[in-house]
Amino acid sequence: RPGPDIVYLDHANTSALVRKYDDDPMVGEIVEVDAVWGSADLHDVLRERIAEGGPFRYAVASHVIEHVPDLVGWLRQLETVIEPGGTLRLAIPDKRYCFDVHRTSTDVGALVAAHIEGRSRPAAAEIFDFWSRYTRVDQRALWAGKEPPPVGPGLDAYAWSKAKESESGDGYPDVHCWVFTPASFLSVLDRLASLDLLGWSLRDFRLTADGEAEFLVILERLPDGLDAGDRLDRQRSGVERFRRDAEGTATVPAWLSPREWALVRMKRRIVTRADDVLVRLGHPRRARR
Repeated sequence: RPGPDIVYLDHANTSALVRKYDDDPMVGEIVEVDAVWGSADLHDVLRERIAEGGPFRYAVASHVIEHVPDLVGWLRQLETVIEPGGTLRLAIPDKRYCFDVHRTSTDVGALVAAHIEGRSRPAAAEIFDFWSRYTRVDQRALWAGKEPPPVGPGLDAYAWSKAKESESGDGYPDVHCWVFTPASFLSVLDRLASLDLLGWSLRDFRLTADGEAEFLVILERLPDGLDAGDRLDRQRSGVERFRRDAEGTATVPAWLSPREWALVRMKRRIVTRADDVLVRLGHPRRARR
């Protein structure tokens, strides 16, 4: 917190979070929460802060977006508090290397349904799917090309009980509502943009690093009043810059080591950024093989 004007936002206040995670050995120190964003409108929650200092320059959400019941609404509310040109920085679990390994990547239809319904809690289907396919994995083994362990016996019955419990309980069922790979997330961004449901373009995209289980995304808040066609062009251009790398992660050339493949991707990003600068200066984009 020292230095920049930082606001910590969470789904509950500090004391509630301490009680919730008191017996969880995976949770360390909990910071003092400045604002609680539950079912309230985000701009209303941060109204005083924005009145004092204007919109925020950036937001960081690490392993959050997959838990949000209405992902589209969440992104749209964040648009209201981030200045044009500001960024949203996301760390997102890659389902291929975590306990979601046996789940199916989320399709846009499910996100659209959640947004139309204005969900504030995970749906029973998402809770059931999460628990019925939950699988403890060894990341290193998966990266080495080994098959993930099978889904454990008896999980359907447990998942059924968790789904039923969520319908009658008051607590918030904490599950991964949405499941992504780098390639599937890019596809989701592209399709949401085509539906005019996205006010962000893709600034940067970091594939899941060797041995890790998350990929990194930087979204840029688009200017207000941008023509719909221009907005879509910028959004699709951002996705296309990284799509080839993302779709190729499952078929890395056999003669490349992980380190060499990482260097290839880095070079592609540098060339792409250089092309973007030239285009902004009025030069035509170069054709790339």
